[in-house]
Amino acid sequence: MQALALPQTVLTDQHTYNATTGAFEFTDIGLHSLKGLPELRVWRVERPRILESRFAKKTRLFRLVARSAQLRKLVTHWDKVVAERRGRVVFLSGEPGIGKSRLAFEVQQRIARCTHLSLQCSATFSNSAFYPFLNLLKRYAGIRDGDPPHVTRSRLETILATSSVSKEVSLPIFERLLSIPQVPVPQPGPAPVELSSGRQQAISRRVLVDWLHHVAQLNPVLATFEDEQWIDPSSRDVLDVLINEAFSHPMLILVTSRGKSAETGRKARHVFEMQLKRLSRRESQTLVHDVAAGANLPEEVRARVLNKAEGVPLYVEELTRAAMETGLPHDPQEQEAPKSDIRVPRVLQLSLLSRLDKLGSGKVISQVAAVIGREFDLKLLAHLCGLSRRALGSAIVRLTEAGLVAPQLFANRSSYAFTHALLQEAARSTLVRERRQELHRLVAQAIESLDPKNAAEHPELLAQHFAEAGMFERAADCWLSAGRNVAKTWAKVEAANMFAMGLACLERLPVSRMRSEKALRFELERGDVLYATFGYVTREGSTAYRNAMRLSEELGDSEALISALDGLFGTAFNSARFTDAEWASDQLIEIGRKSDSLRARVLGLQFKGMSIFCGGNFRGARRYLERSLGYEAQAKLIGSDFPSMAYLYLSWTMHLLGHPRQALEQYSKAEAVTRRQAAARVERWEYRLSACLGNGCILLALQNNTAKLKEATEELVPLAHDHGLNLWENMGNFFTAWAMESASHDPAGLQSMQTVCDRLGEQKIDKSCYLGLLASAYIQSGNLGKAVAAIEQGLEHAASTGEYYFAAELTRLRGEVQLQLKDDPVGAEASFREAINIAREQGAKTWEIKATQSLASLWDTLGRQFKIDSDLELVPAELKRRPRGRRPFTSRLA
Repeated sequence: MQALALPQTVLTDQHTYNATTGAFEFTDIGLHSLKGLPELRVWRVERPRILESRFAKKTRLFRLVARSAQLRKLVTHWDKVVAERRGRVVFLSGEPGIGKSRLAFEVQQRIARCTHLSLQCSATFSNSAFYPFLNLLKRYAGIRDGDPPHVTRSRLETILATSSVSKEVSLPIFERLLSIPQVPVPQPGPAPVELSSGRQQAISRRVLVDWLHHVAQLNPVLATFEDEQWIDPSSRDVLDVLINEAFSHPMLILVTSRGKSAETGRKARHVFEMQLKRLSRRESQTLVHDVAAGANLPEEVRARVLNKAEGVPLYVEELTRAAMETGLPHDPQEQEAPKSDIRVPRVLQLSLLSRLDKLGSGKVISQVAAVIGREFDLKLLAHLCGLSRRALGSAIVRLTEAGLVAPQLFANRSSYAFTHALLQEAARSTLVRERRQELHRLVAQAIESLDPKNAAEHPELLAQHFAEAGMFERAADCWLSAGRNVAKTWAKVEAANMFAMGLACLERLPVSRMRSEKALRFELERGDVLYATFGYVTREGSTAYRNAMRLSEELGDSEALISALDGLFGTAFNSARFTDAEWASDQLIEIGRKSDSLRARVLGLQFKGMSIFCGGNFRGARRYLERSLGYEAQAKLIGSDFPSMAYLYLSWTMHLLGHPRQALEQYSKAEAVTRRQAAARVERWEYRLSACLGNGCILLALQNNTAKLKEATEELVPLAHDHGLNLWENMGNFFTAWAMESASHDPAGLQSMQTVCDRLGEQKIDKSCYLGLLASAYIQSGNLGKAVAAIEQGLEHAASTGEYYFAAELTRLRGEVQLQLKDDPVGAEASFREAINIAREQGAKTWEIKATQSLASLWDTLGRQFKIDSDLELVPAELKRRPRGRRPFTSRLA
């Protein structure tokens, strides 16, 4: 047959055609007589079929065993989607090889007139933003590698036109995501403002969701989302939105996962769960009989297949095939194995090895392909194997015939994939360690030379191959590049994961100064992206900054140490861990003293003032904050959030000390600084402006300046949302609701305030303030029961965290509730007295006046006498002596 084949063509016989016709398109070139053989029909392989499921490529599928009930349920779900025009979501979970993808394929085969969309996650690209969605988009739009940019752009615009987002806004974002060269188009007027990374993420997510909803409105959609355990965080966000909005669109979303998905805990009427179990022995016998297709397998061999397969359908199929082709391989270490989810069972390795041995050169090709990954490109594979495309094509046909690989779902290149991730892992594991490492090195180098564009866009791919090759320094460098690339976008969680992988590679290197220097860069980068994402301390973020501190001290890098302490303060402070925050402040002050570092000294003074303000020491806070602001002229040398944050906390401090006009002046200075920074687009300008507006909201609420507060929230909420600044978005939403309730006593405002408080989660900073303002609003509305709950929660938070700056007011509000709800003047008086005591101890004249007014009002109601004191505004005579007894709060005075 080789003599019949023209250059760069592959010919097959009838047997191979029958086995692979689902995977390839063929041309019948008629009957031919070959030397020494009877006349036979010859077929020419034209191209792989591009289908949405690997099962569609098989000419013979084995019987679906023990899944009839699950199949009926899924078809019923589909029927209801079509009948009701309402979407549904099913999470299908089970261990590898249990038959999740096969069941999803059978659902597709049994429903008519649907649009089937297949999304496949990948372990290799678990930190590549939108990986499954972008692959689907390219297939659906017919976007191919090598197409001229104008053709690709035209096809992309067709997709973008389905969204509510303007193409002028979304096109540049998706051009970057798909690496399409951008053509600048002159526009009249000023240049458009560059969208923030958070806004770009939100736009991308909305476009993808709108597009899929549009497809569903044209025709009901079955969307299979496979291997969700490998989903990247950005795709997770899109999937979450699709799930939340599915009920309004005719689509059945079928999500497969090796483990129980986090989403399955969601209680929603349109979300369902289904878990696949292993086959019973009788069910496994049925599958063995079907795979054997009448072959005379001895009972002893069948028994060994059943014992080794342990009820996993994939193992049953593979071991039965091996028994038919080569005889079931003997494992000298064979013993009773526990029924657990083993990554690549030894029995599967031996079975596959015996089958590969029968394929001749196909064995080596499959091993090299397995090193490239579950998905592999024929150009790269041919280069690594040193084969012509013709020779490689023949081998690929044999591997396809054996059911090991299948053409991939991409229409833009000659790409194949192993039919199951376990088969790829097993093929790779048949290589000895040294050869496997050598191949990974060659793969990385080949990607760099053959596809430099891909290497530059996805250094994480190179990193994984270099790590498997034992080249850990190169791998770490690639992870650092990958993380920095991604950190420039909204995908901060993916970036943090990449930095963590780079650190793991460095751990494999011998201890050296070079290793410590690289690790320091990783820890600082990782801490920064986690802080930018969450704004409060996470275990990983805190660990990153502490590790950076240790490394910077070892290396004698004082600037890195200051950066680490800056980050550690921010995460600790925003989590209301004031002991840690104050410790970081003291460390900076000490560094500034010892090394004469202006940056360390000023940051330490500012941070110290902020920390002790929260602890209720307002006089001390004023001293530290004013000392830090003495260096305002050198602000450019200091960086971080100086001097704006110092001005903001000084504004709060001055208000509580009883100087509201000076407080507003300090806030105006902070706003002027951040406005200039925002106009100049300095680094982190969006965070600085959000922090200024958010902290300003608290001051304006304390001064009951509703009009100005409303202006601030109208700017803050979209700004924080677009940049993914959760802490400041929460603050903006809370004060939007507070202004609504204050202006019109709208119950919706109260409910929104409560919702924000309920959803703060790990965000602890200013929680006592939120709860105090919420309690005050409940009292004004007459909802005293909820006011009690908010006050108790606020006081508990103050006691557990040391956030005492709102403690006097919370205690006063407790007295108001005692008086109104329980008609308990004695308890109310005790609370008012306690509030006055706390306020005096803190120097908080504003709180003292309010508590004194409440007490005077109570006495007036009871007909008791009181005196006016020129210093304290309104003070009962007997309060001129400080009450004795144990203080309920211990303020941390400096």
